[in-house]
Amino acid sequence: MRVGAVCARPPLFEISTRADVGDRRADAPRRGDLAMKILLSTTSRREALAAGAAFLLAVVPSPPPALAVGEELAALAPAPVIGSRIDLLLRPKVRPLPRRAMDLNFSVTLMRTSYQVADALDFVPMDKFQKDFFNVRQAEWKPYKDALPGISQGELTDPAYFDFISYAQYTTLAQNMRDGQLNFVELIDANGTAVPVSRDRRYSDNAKLPAEHSERVGRIVLDALVAKYPRIAPAVPRVPTAASLLEGVQKISNIFEINDYMLAATLKQTDGGFEWTLAAPATLWGQQVLALHRDFDGGAAGNAFEVKVALAYLRQCSVPATVTSSYSANQVTHRFAFPPNLVL
Repeated sequence: MRVGAVCARPPLFEISTRADVGDRRADAPRRGDLAMKILLSTTSRREALAAGAAFLLAVVPSPPPALAVGEELAALAPAPVIGSRIDLLLRPKVRPLPRRAMDLNFSVTLMRTSYQVADALDFVPMDKFQKDFFNVRQAEWKPYKDALPGISQGELTDPAYFDFISYAQYTTLAQNMRDGQLNFVELIDANGTAVPVSRDRRYSDNAKLPAEHSERVGRIVLDALVAKYPRIAPAVPRVPTAASLLEGVQKISNIFEINDYMLAATLKQTDGGFEWTLAAPATLWGQQVLALHRDFDGGAAGNAFEVKVALAYLRQCSVPATVTSSYSANQVTHRFAFPPNLVL
C-alpha cells in the first residue's frame, strides 16, 4: 500500500464490443509459412486458416513433448541461467506459424492486467520494473527477430510479437518477484516525484508472489470477458459436475478463439479432469521458455493466460485443480486434474 501521497492508478480499461468479428477476421493481415501461402492461393483465407488449424491439431502427428510442465518438470535439473549458453541451447526454436491477427483490445487486456496486478502487489518500484522490462526486451529482441524476419516491433495484434513481449514481461516479473522488496521508494512522474511504498505483509513471502499474481490476473481477465460476452460467458453451476465444468471451460476456449488467441482448440473429459489442446496459441514459445526457467512452477502459469482464466473459473466453482502442460512444435496440451471424489 502507498504511504503518504499516492499516485492514482489508471482504471482497468474496457474492452470494446466485437460485433464485427467475422469482418475483422476476413480483413486482418495474416503471417504464415510457405505451406499457408500455398493454401491461401488455392482457397479463401478463412478456409485456408481453418484447414491449417485442422492440419496442426489432427493431421500432423505431434512429436514427443519438447517440455513437460508441472510435476514432470520437478524432476529436471536446476533451471539454467537466463541468457547462458545452456539456456539458449535448451530453448525451443522460434517458428513461424499460420495465425490470425489477435484482437487488439484482448491482447492489451492481458498485458495491462499483468502490469497492473504487479503494481498492486507492491514488490518492486514500477519505474525499476520499466527499466528492467526494457533491458530484457533489448537483450532478447535481436535473436527472436532474426528467426522471424517479417515481425514488426510493437504490433500487439501479431501473435508472434505478442509471444515475445508477454514472455519479456513475465521474465521481468519473475526476476523482480525473486528479489521482491517489502519497502521502497517509487518514482511516479517525470518530475522526479517519489512516494514511499510498503508491501501488504500478507504477501511478504516472495516465493508466493507468482501464484498470487497469477490468481489475480486470471480473476480480473475472467471478469472482463464475462462482462463483455454475457451471452456466451461461462456460468457457475449450482452443483459442479464434470460435464458442467467442461461446458464452462469450453465457453472460455470459445472466447479466446473469437479473439484469435489460437487457431483452434479441442477439449475432452478425462478420468478426474480434462485436457485442453490449443493449436498455435499466441504464447506457445514463451510458455516453454518460462517453464524452462522454472519461475512459475506450482500452477502459476507464466504467460499461459488461458490456464490462468480457466483456473479462475474453476475456483469460482469451488473446484481446485492442478495443471501439467506438454508442448510440440505447434501446439500445447494442458491437463487439468481435480481432487479425487470432488467432482461427479
